[in-house]
Parts: sequence; C-alpha cells; structure tokens
Amino acid sequence: MLPPCSVERFHIYFPDPWPKNKHRRRRFLRLGNLSLLCSILKPEGQIFFLTDFFDYYLQTKVLLCFHSGLTLSEDPFPLEANVSLYGKKFIARGKTIYFLSAKKLADNRVPEQKNEKKVEADPGKDENG
Repeated sequence: MLPPCSVERFHIYFPDPWPKNKHRRRRFLRLGNLSLLCSILKPEGQIFFLTDFFDYYLQTKVLLCFHSGLTLSEDPFPLEANVSLYGKKFIARGKTIYFLSAKKLADNRVPEQKNEKKVEADPGKDENG
C-alpha cells in the first residue's frame, strides 16, 4: 500500500469499460477506489483519465465532480497517452477519445461555487420577520 499524500499523478488510460449495465460494478473507477486514489495523492496532485467509451467517461466525470476532495481541472491531454497500446490503436482507428483531468484540493478544501450569490441576513430583523 502506498502511503498517504505520496503520489503526484495517477494516469488511468483505457481501463476495461465493462459495457453491460450489470457489469458496471466491476469498473475500476468507482467511489471506493477514487477515494483511495485521492488519499494517496499529494495536495494538488492529479488524476488523468482516458477512455474510448462515452458511458465510462460520463460516469467518471460525475464521480470526479461530486467527490469532495477533488475538482475537475482543464489540464491538457497528456502526450504519453498516445504511446499507450490502446491509445495508438484507437487513434489509428479514428475513435473518439474522452479525457478528464482532476486535481486534489489542497488541504481538502471544498471549491468555491461559481455564480453563487451569498445572501446575508438583515441584522435588523429576526428569523420570524
């Protein structure tokens, strides 16, 4: 087992998508594994994920969005993905490759919501009006 906060990046390229609905529970990126990866990442460490399977991309994006210790990032597609066995194969076939990048929040801070309006209570009124 790797110690907590010891890894800068995880590269997860083309994991088995387990395409049948009844097999989705076998996918590598599930909440338990994602939480484990997050605990091993250094603050501001990254997870790179690539797949040719849209459903797996969508499921992973939802997991990353709702994980309290991670935030989606706009880091570029890693060039080393093109040299992976499946990366070469899928690019040669002209398949669409879906890419996600997430970053661990420093000190597990929750990211601020954009476009969120903060409303302060009027100090001259109590809760009942």
